[in-house]
Amino acid sequence: MQDSLVEVKRNSLSTTSLVVAEKFGKRHDDILKKIKNLIGDDEGGRLNFAESSYRNLQNKKQKMYNMNRRTFSILVMGFTGKKAMEWKHRFYDAFEAMERALLRQQFQSQEPAWIAQRQSGKLTRREETDTIKEFVKYAIAQGSKSANRYYMAISKMQNKSLFLLEQKFKNLRDVLNLRQLATIDNADAIVSKALQDGMAAHLHYKDIYKLAKSRVEAFADLRGKTFIPATQQLELKRA
Repeated sequence: MQDSLVEVKRNSLSTTSLVVAEKFGKRHDDILKKIKNLIGDDEGGRLNFAESSYRNLQNKKQKMYNMNRRTFSILVMGFTGKKAMEWKHRFYDAFEAMERALLRQQFQSQEPAWIAQRQSGKLTRREETDTIKEFVKYAIAQGSKSANRYYMAISKMQNKSLFLLEQKFKNLRDVLNLRQLATIDNADAIVSKALQDGMAAHLHYKDIYKLAKSRVEAFADLRGKTFIPATQQLELKRA
């Protein structure tokens, strides 16, 4: 299940039949039947239903459809009642918010200052990764059986300390604004220094991780956590 009503799929906005069924209080198989009928009636091929899949609670692969705003609007056109009207408004608002963010992206993603910060951050991140690599070896030498998990654990720790995320992002750093990029770059440097200090002091690897975490959290307390809305994935999206 996607976390937001509307997501970006291949640089276009879409929602899914699964989300529509959940929010409008419909059975998903009934939504699929309605989509099948609409596809059959759409002789001009103007509806954009893209077949996809998801995993149900039993981890079985099930069919669903992605759709753009036009197609969504036609699908829910016949849904009536106060609840249906409220969700129509919410979906329309979500599509419009994403579209506004998409327009902002055309300007913001080309800003020289943002590009420079992103490139600088990649260097800092590479240095942090190299330090984590040394830390992993250090932890293994001390008997750790799962030291490789620290690559992911440290990234999650930094993100959780610095940001409040409305949804998960495939590549968080590519959607951060200039100030947020600078913040996480500083956190990368803080983690690198903490790991180096801990190894130089011959601390236990678990205590070294705690040291890095405490320093990042102290830094986050000074800067304050930043809320990252779902629409931000379009504001500064750049490969």
